[in-house]
Amino acid sequence: MRRTHFLALLGLSLFLTATPLWAAPQVALLKTKRLPLATSNGYTVQQQLDRELMTADLGVLAKNALQGSVPKTPEDWLRQLAILLRADYRDDTLALLRHRPAFLTRDKDWGLRQLGQGLGNELLISLCELFPEQTILSSLGDPRFQAWIKATPPEAVEKWLALRIKEAPEVWMPLYIRYRQSRGTAGPLIDALKAQVIANPESYEAAENYLTFARTEDTTWVASVCRPKLAVQNYQIAVFLSDTKARIPLLERALAIPFTEEDVAWNQAFLERNPFSYHIPGVKIPSSTLRLQAENALVFAYREA
Repeated sequence: MRRTHFLALLGLSLFLTATPLWAAPQVALLKTKRLPLATSNGYTVQQQLDRELMTADLGVLAKNALQGSVPKTPEDWLRQLAILLRADYRDDTLALLRHRPAFLTRDKDWGLRQLGQGLGNELLISLCELFPEQTILSSLGDPRFQAWIKATPPEAVEKWLALRIKEAPEVWMPLYIRYRQSRGTAGPLIDALKAQVIANPESYEAAENYLTFARTEDTTWVASVCRPKLAVQNYQIAVFLSDTKARIPLLERALAIPFTEEDVAWNQAFLERNPFSYHIPGVKIPSSTLRLQAENALVFAYREA
Protein backbone atom coordinates (compact mmCIF):
# COMPACT_ATOMS: atom_id res chain seq x y z
CA MET A 1 0.00 0.00 0.00
CA ARG A 2 1.05 3.59 -0.50
CA ARG A 3 0.69 5.63 2.86
CA THR A 4 0.60 9.40 3.17
CA HIS A 5 3.38 9.09 5.67
CA PHE A 6 6.13 6.52 5.70
CA LEU A 7 8.57 6.95 8.55
CA ALA A 8 11.80 5.91 6.87
CA LEU A 9 13.66 5.06 9.98
CA LEU A 10 16.41 2.84 8.74
CA GLY A 11 19.80 4.48 9.03
CA LEU A 12 23.27 3.26 8.23
CA SER A 13 23.87 1.56 11.57
CA LEU A 14 20.83 -0.68 11.12
CA PHE A 15 21.82 -1.88 7.68
CA LEU A 16 25.35 -2.64 8.76
CA THR A 17 23.99 -5.42 10.94
CA ALA A 18 22.39 -7.34 8.11
CA THR A 19 23.37 -6.06 4.67
CA PRO A 20 26.47 -4.97 2.74
CA LEU A 21 27.58 -1.34 2.72
CA TRP A 22 26.19 -0.75 -0.76
CA ALA A 23 22.72 -1.58 0.53
CA ALA A 24 22.71 1.11 3.20
CA PRO A 25 20.59 3.97 1.91
CA GLN A 26 20.40 6.86 4.34
CA VAL A 27 16.71 7.62 4.58
CA ALA A 28 15.27 10.63 6.36
CA LEU A 29 11.88 11.24 7.93
CA LEU A 30 9.50 11.52 5.01
CA LYS A 31 6.09 13.03 4.55
CA THR A 32 4.80 11.83 1.23
CA LYS A 33 1.46 11.95 -0.47
CA ARG A 34 -0.16 10.16 -3.35
CA LEU A 35 0.89 11.65 -6.67
CA PRO A 36 -1.93 13.39 -8.54
CA LEU A 37 -3.08 11.48 -11.60
CA ALA A 38 -1.92 13.12 -14.82
CA THR A 39 -4.56 14.12 -17.38
CA SER A 40 -2.97 11.82 -19.95
CA ASN A 41 -2.16 8.56 -18.21
CA GLY A 42 -1.97 4.84 -18.74
CA TYR A 43 -5.64 4.36 -17.90
CA THR A 44 -6.96 6.89 -20.42
CA VAL A 45 -4.50 5.74 -23.09
CA GLN A 46 -5.58 2.11 -22.69
CA GLN A 47 -9.23 3.08 -22.98
CA GLN A 48 -8.58 5.10 -26.12
CA LEU A 49 -6.57 2.24 -27.64
CA ASP A 50 -9.33 -0.26 -26.85
CA ARG A 51 -11.83 1.89 -28.71
CA GLU A 52 -9.45 2.40 -31.63
CA LEU A 53 -8.80 -1.31 -32.01
CA MET A 54 -12.48 -1.93 -32.62
CA THR A 55 -11.86 -0.72 -36.18
CA ALA A 56 -8.07 -0.47 -36.57
CA ASP A 57 -5.46 -3.20 -37.11
CA LEU A 58 -2.96 -3.58 -34.28
CA GLY A 59 -0.13 -4.48 -36.65
CA VAL A 60 -0.67 -1.30 -38.64
CA LEU A 61 -0.76 0.81 -35.47
CA ALA A 62 2.48 -0.77 -34.24
CA LYS A 63 4.21 -0.20 -37.59
CA ASN A 64 3.09 3.43 -37.66
CA ALA A 65 4.25 3.92 -34.07
CA LEU A 66 7.74 2.70 -34.91
CA GLN A 67 8.02 4.64 -38.16
CA GLY A 68 6.60 7.86 -36.77
CA SER A 69 8.46 10.69 -35.10
CA VAL A 70 9.87 10.48 -31.59
CA PRO A 71 7.07 11.05 -29.02
CA LYS A 72 7.10 14.64 -27.79
CA THR A 73 4.20 14.59 -25.34
CA PRO A 74 3.21 12.32 -22.44
CA GLU A 75 0.15 11.09 -24.35
CA ASP A 76 2.22 10.17 -27.43
CA TRP A 77 4.84 8.33 -25.36
CA LEU A 78 2.26 6.42 -23.30
CA ARG A 79 0.31 5.56 -26.44
CA GLN A 80 3.43 4.19 -28.13
CA LEU A 81 4.24 2.09 -25.07
CA ALA A 82 0.68 0.76 -24.94
CA ILE A 83 0.72 -0.18 -28.63
CA LEU A 84 4.10 -1.91 -28.46
CA LEU A 85 3.02 -3.87 -25.41
CA ARG A 86 -0.26 -4.87 -26.98
CA ALA A 87 1.57 -5.99 -30.14
CA ASP A 88 4.13 -7.90 -28.04
CA TYR A 89 7.09 -6.02 -29.58
CA ARG A 90 9.46 -6.85 -26.75
CA ASP A 91 12.72 -5.50 -28.21
CA ASP A 92 11.12 -2.26 -29.33
CA THR A 93 9.53 -1.84 -25.91
CA LEU A 94 12.91 -2.34 -24.24
CA ALA A 95 14.37 0.28 -26.55
CA LEU A 96 11.62 2.73 -25.58
CA LEU A 97 12.32 2.09 -21.90
CA ARG A 98 16.03 2.88 -22.14
CA HIS A 99 15.47 6.59 -21.61
CA ARG A 100 12.93 8.57 -19.65
CA PRO A 101 11.55 11.62 -21.46
CA ALA A 102 11.87 14.87 -19.51
CA PHE A 103 8.16 15.58 -19.97
CA LEU A 104 7.26 12.55 -17.84
CA THR A 105 7.96 14.38 -14.59
CA ARG A 106 8.18 12.86 -11.11
CA ASP A 107 5.36 14.93 -9.64
CA LYS A 108 2.50 13.10 -11.36
CA ASP A 109 1.06 9.60 -11.48
CA TRP A 110 1.30 8.49 -15.12
CA GLY A 111 -0.89 5.41 -14.64
CA LEU A 112 1.98 3.08 -15.44
CA ARG A 113 0.59 0.33 -13.23
CA GLN A 114 -2.17 -0.08 -15.81
CA LEU A 115 0.30 -0.36 -18.68
CA GLY A 116 2.62 -2.51 -16.58
CA GLN A 117 0.00 -5.26 -16.31
CA GLY A 118 1.04 -6.54 -19.74
CA LEU A 119 4.77 -6.58 -19.03
CA GLY A 120 6.98 -9.63 -18.66
CA ASN A 121 9.61 -9.90 -15.93
CA GLU A 122 12.42 -8.08 -17.75
CA LEU A 123 10.21 -5.26 -19.02
CA LEU A 124 8.64 -4.84 -15.59
CA ILE A 125 12.06 -4.40 -13.98
CA SER A 126 13.06 -1.89 -16.67
CA LEU A 127 9.90 0.13 -16.07
CA CYS A 128 10.50 0.17 -12.30
CA GLU A 129 14.06 1.34 -12.84
CA LEU A 130 12.98 4.12 -15.19
CA PHE A 131 10.08 5.31 -13.02
CA PRO A 132 11.02 4.48 -9.40
CA GLU A 133 8.59 7.02 -7.89
CA GLN A 134 5.58 5.43 -9.61
CA THR A 135 3.64 2.65 -7.88
CA ILE A 136 3.98 0.04 -10.61
CA LEU A 137 4.08 -3.07 -8.40
CA SER A 138 0.92 -3.68 -6.42
CA SER A 139 2.83 -5.77 -3.87
CA LEU A 140 5.86 -7.97 -3.34
CA GLY A 141 3.62 -10.89 -4.28
CA ASP A 142 3.28 -9.78 -7.91
CA PRO A 143 3.87 -13.08 -9.79
CA ARG A 144 6.24 -11.46 -12.30
CA PHE A 145 8.30 -9.83 -9.57
CA GLN A 146 8.36 -13.09 -7.65
CA ALA A 147 9.61 -14.89 -10.77
CA TRP A 148 12.41 -12.33 -11.10
CA ILE A 149 13.31 -12.70 -7.41
CA LYS A 150 13.53 -16.49 -7.72
CA ALA A 151 15.81 -16.17 -10.76
CA THR A 152 18.06 -13.57 -9.11
CA PRO A 153 20.62 -14.08 -6.30
CA PRO A 154 19.38 -12.61 -2.98
CA GLU A 155 22.33 -10.23 -2.78
CA ALA A 156 21.47 -8.84 -6.21
CA VAL A 157 17.81 -8.43 -5.25
CA GLU A 158 18.77 -6.49 -2.10
CA LYS A 159 21.16 -4.29 -4.05
CA TRP A 160 18.47 -3.57 -6.66
CA LEU A 161 15.91 -2.69 -3.98
CA ALA A 162 18.44 -0.50 -2.16
CA LEU A 163 19.03 1.52 -5.31
CA ARG A 164 15.29 2.03 -5.75
CA ILE A 165 14.99 3.09 -2.09
CA LYS A 166 17.54 5.84 -2.65
CA GLU A 167 15.39 7.17 -5.49
CA ALA A 168 11.93 6.73 -3.95
CA PRO A 169 12.02 5.39 -0.36
CA GLU A 170 8.30 5.86 0.24
CA VAL A 171 7.57 3.43 -2.60
CA TRP A 172 10.31 0.85 -2.13
CA MET A 173 11.04 0.68 1.61
CA PRO A 174 7.82 -1.26 2.32
CA LEU A 175 8.68 -3.77 -0.42
CA TYR A 176 12.21 -4.07 0.95
CA ILE A 177 10.92 -4.88 4.43
CA ARG A 178 8.45 -7.40 2.99
CA TYR A 179 11.29 -9.02 1.04
CA ARG A 180 13.42 -9.29 4.17
CA GLN A 181 10.46 -10.77 6.02
CA SER A 182 10.07 -13.39 3.30
CA ARG A 183 13.68 -14.39 3.91
CA GLY A 184 13.41 -14.33 7.69
CA THR A 185 15.94 -11.51 8.03
CA ALA A 186 13.65 -8.59 8.90
CA GLY A 187 14.22 -8.74 12.66
CA PRO A 188 16.57 -5.72 12.82
CA LEU A 189 14.20 -3.70 10.65
CA ILE A 190 11.16 -4.46 12.83
CA ASP A 191 13.23 -3.65 15.94
CA ALA A 192 14.10 -0.28 14.40
CA LEU A 193 10.43 0.39 13.70
CA LYS A 194 9.63 -0.48 17.32
CA ALA A 195 12.37 1.84 18.55
CA GLN A 196 10.85 4.69 16.54
CA VAL A 197 7.49 4.17 18.26
CA ILE A 198 9.11 4.26 21.71
CA ALA A 199 11.17 7.34 20.83
CA ASN A 200 8.19 9.15 19.26
CA PRO A 201 5.07 8.20 21.25
CA GLU A 202 3.16 11.16 19.78
CA SER A 203 3.81 10.09 16.20
CA TYR A 204 0.92 8.32 14.51
CA GLU A 205 3.15 7.58 11.51
CA ALA A 206 5.69 5.68 13.65
CA ALA A 207 2.94 3.53 15.12
CA GLU A 208 1.34 2.82 11.74
CA ASN A 209 4.64 1.82 10.17
CA TYR A 210 5.47 -0.57 13.01
CA LEU A 211 2.00 -2.13 13.16
CA THR A 212 1.88 -2.57 9.40
CA PHE A 213 4.93 -4.84 9.41
CA ALA A 214 4.83 -6.35 12.92
CA ARG A 215 1.90 -8.64 12.21
CA THR A 216 3.56 -11.61 13.92
CA GLU A 217 4.85 -9.60 16.90
CA ASP A 218 3.23 -8.95 20.27
CA THR A 219 1.95 -5.41 19.72
CA THR A 220 -0.21 -5.01 22.83
CA TRP A 221 2.39 -2.68 24.39
CA VAL A 222 1.65 -0.04 21.73
CA ALA A 223 -1.56 0.99 23.50
CA SER A 224 0.31 2.03 26.64
CA VAL A 225 3.04 3.91 24.77
CA CYS A 226 1.36 5.75 21.88
CA ARG A 227 -0.22 9.11 22.57
CA PRO A 228 -0.91 10.83 19.27
CA LYS A 229 -2.45 14.30 19.29
CA LEU A 230 -5.74 13.68 17.51
CA ALA A 231 -8.67 11.61 18.76
CA VAL A 232 -9.08 9.94 15.37
CA GLN A 233 -5.41 8.94 15.36
CA ASN A 234 -5.85 7.11 18.68
CA TYR A 235 -8.89 5.38 17.17
CA GLN A 236 -7.01 4.31 14.04
CA ILE A 237 -4.08 2.90 16.02
CA ALA A 238 -6.58 0.90 18.08
CA VAL A 239 -8.07 -0.51 14.88
CA PHE A 240 -4.60 -1.69 13.85
CA LEU A 241 -4.26 -3.85 16.99
CA SER A 242 -5.40 -7.44 16.61
CA ASP A 243 -5.87 -7.89 20.37
CA THR A 244 -9.31 -6.47 21.16
CA LYS A 245 -8.56 -5.93 24.84
CA ALA A 246 -5.40 -3.99 24.00
CA ARG A 247 -7.49 -1.49 22.05
CA ILE A 248 -9.34 -0.25 25.13
CA PRO A 249 -6.77 2.32 26.42
CA LEU A 250 -6.45 3.89 22.98
CA LEU A 251 -10.21 4.06 22.46
CA GLU A 252 -10.72 5.54 25.93
CA ARG A 253 -8.05 8.13 25.14
CA ALA A 254 -9.71 8.91 21.81
CA LEU A 255 -13.03 9.60 23.53
CA ALA A 256 -11.34 11.77 26.14
CA ILE A 257 -10.20 14.10 23.35
CA PRO A 258 -12.68 16.26 21.39
CA PHE A 259 -13.24 15.20 17.78
CA THR A 260 -12.78 18.40 15.76
CA GLU A 261 -12.54 19.55 12.15
CA GLU A 262 -8.83 18.72 12.31
CA ASP A 263 -9.81 15.10 12.91
CA VAL A 264 -12.22 15.27 9.97
CA ALA A 265 -9.50 16.58 7.62
CA TRP A 266 -6.96 14.03 8.84
CA ASN A 267 -9.41 11.17 8.44
CA GLN A 268 -10.27 12.27 4.90
CA ALA A 269 -6.59 12.26 3.95
CA PHE A 270 -6.20 8.84 5.60
CA LEU A 271 -9.06 7.37 3.56
CA GLU A 272 -7.83 8.88 0.30
CA ARG A 273 -4.36 7.39 0.65
CA ASN A 274 -5.65 3.96 1.65
CA PRO A 275 -6.56 2.02 -1.52
CA PHE A 276 -8.56 -0.54 0.48
CA SER A 277 -10.80 1.93 2.31
CA TYR A 278 -14.44 2.38 1.40
CA HIS A 279 -15.33 6.02 1.01
CA ILE A 280 -17.00 8.41 -1.39
CA PRO A 281 -14.39 10.77 -2.85
CA GLY A 282 -14.86 14.33 -1.64
CA VAL A 283 -17.41 13.38 1.03
CA LYS A 284 -16.04 13.98 4.53
CA ILE A 285 -17.14 12.01 7.56
CA PRO A 286 -18.32 14.49 10.23
CA SER A 287 -16.69 14.60 13.63
CA SER A 288 -19.87 13.35 15.31
CA THR A 289 -19.76 10.19 13.17
CA LEU A 290 -16.08 9.66 13.91
CA ARG A 291 -16.81 9.86 17.62
CA LEU A 292 -19.70 7.43 17.25
CA GLN A 293 -17.38 4.95 15.51
CA ALA A 294 -14.95 5.18 18.43
CA GLU A 295 -17.77 4.72 20.96
CA ASN A 296 -19.05 1.63 19.16
CA ALA A 297 -15.54 0.20 18.95
CA LEU A 298 -15.05 0.71 22.68
CA VAL A 299 -18.36 -0.96 23.54
CA PHE A 300 -17.36 -3.94 21.39
CA ALA A 301 -13.91 -4.09 23.03
CA TYR A 302 -15.46 -4.08 26.53
CA ARG A 303 -17.74 -6.97 25.52
CA GLU A 304 -14.91 -9.01 24.04
CA ALA A 305 -12.39 -8.33 26.81
